[in-house]
Amino acid sequence: MSELNQLRWIFDGKKVSSLEKKAFVEELLKRQDFLENKKIQGLFKSYYRLDEITQNQLKKLLENNHEWFNEIFKIN
Repeated sequence: MSELNQLRWIFDGKKVSSLEKKAFVEELLKRQDFLENKKIQGLFKSYYRLDEITQNQLKKLLENNHEWFNEIFKIN
Protein backbone atom coordinates (compact mmCIF):
# COMPACT_ATOMS: atom_id res chain seq x y z
CA MET A 1 0.00 0.00 0.00
CA SER A 2 1.49 3.32 -0.97
CA GLU A 3 -1.21 5.65 0.33
CA LEU A 4 -4.16 5.52 2.69
CA ASN A 5 -6.82 5.99 0.00
CA GLN A 6 -6.00 2.48 -1.22
CA LEU A 7 -7.43 1.08 2.02
CA ARG A 8 -11.17 0.47 2.21
CA TRP A 9 -13.03 0.42 5.49
CA ILE A 10 -14.04 -3.23 5.65
CA PHE A 11 -17.41 -2.67 7.35
CA ASP A 12 -19.12 0.05 5.34
CA GLY A 13 -17.15 0.07 2.09
CA LYS A 14 -16.32 3.78 2.25
CA LYS A 15 -12.82 4.99 1.55
CA VAL A 16 -10.97 6.41 4.50
CA SER A 17 -8.30 9.07 4.54
CA SER A 18 -7.01 8.16 7.99
CA LEU A 19 -7.21 5.14 10.22
CA GLU A 20 -7.35 5.59 13.96
CA LYS A 21 -5.88 2.47 15.50
CA LYS A 22 -8.05 2.42 18.64
CA ALA A 23 -11.33 2.94 16.78
CA PHE A 24 -10.44 0.34 14.15
CA VAL A 25 -9.54 -2.29 16.76
CA GLU A 26 -12.73 -1.53 18.71
CA GLU A 27 -14.77 -2.16 15.56
CA LEU A 28 -12.98 -5.44 14.91
CA LEU A 29 -13.70 -6.61 18.44
CA LYS A 30 -17.43 -5.98 17.93
CA ARG A 31 -17.49 -8.27 14.89
CA GLN A 32 -18.08 -11.89 15.86
CA ASP A 33 -17.80 -12.90 12.21
CA PHE A 34 -14.29 -11.40 12.15
CA LEU A 35 -13.21 -13.28 15.28
CA GLU A 36 -14.64 -16.55 13.89
CA ASN A 37 -13.14 -16.14 10.41
CA LYS A 38 -10.69 -18.99 9.73
CA LYS A 39 -8.58 -16.91 7.31
CA ILE A 40 -8.20 -14.16 9.93
CA GLN A 41 -7.35 -16.72 12.59
CA GLY A 42 -4.80 -18.25 10.20
CA LEU A 43 -3.16 -14.89 9.53
CA PHE A 44 -2.76 -14.18 13.23
CA LYS A 45 -1.59 -17.75 13.95
CA SER A 46 1.07 -17.29 11.30
CA TYR A 47 2.01 -13.77 12.44
CA TYR A 48 2.40 -14.84 16.09
CA ARG A 49 3.76 -18.31 15.19
CA LEU A 50 1.08 -20.14 17.14
CA ASP A 51 -0.12 -23.69 16.56
CA GLU A 52 -3.71 -22.81 17.46
CA ILE A 53 -5.63 -19.66 18.29
CA THR A 54 -9.00 -19.35 19.96
CA GLN A 55 -11.41 -16.45 19.55
CA ASN A 56 -10.50 -15.27 23.06
CA GLN A 57 -6.79 -15.40 22.27
CA LEU A 58 -7.36 -13.48 19.04
CA LYS A 59 -9.37 -10.89 20.92
CA LYS A 60 -6.60 -10.44 23.51
CA LEU A 61 -3.95 -10.14 20.80
CA LEU A 62 -6.03 -7.50 19.04
CA GLU A 63 -6.58 -5.54 22.25
CA ASN A 64 -3.17 -5.78 23.85
CA ASN A 65 -0.59 -5.76 21.09
CA HIS A 66 -0.49 -3.20 18.30
CA GLU A 67 2.58 -4.53 16.55
CA TRP A 68 0.36 -6.39 14.07
CA PHE A 69 -1.51 -3.16 13.27
CA ASN A 70 1.67 -1.21 12.64
CA GLU A 71 3.04 -3.98 10.42
CA ILE A 72 -0.12 -4.53 8.36
CA PHE A 73 -1.10 -0.87 7.92
CA LYS A 74 2.26 0.84 7.55
CA ILE A 75 2.40 3.36 4.75
CA ASN A 76 5.31 3.19 2.32
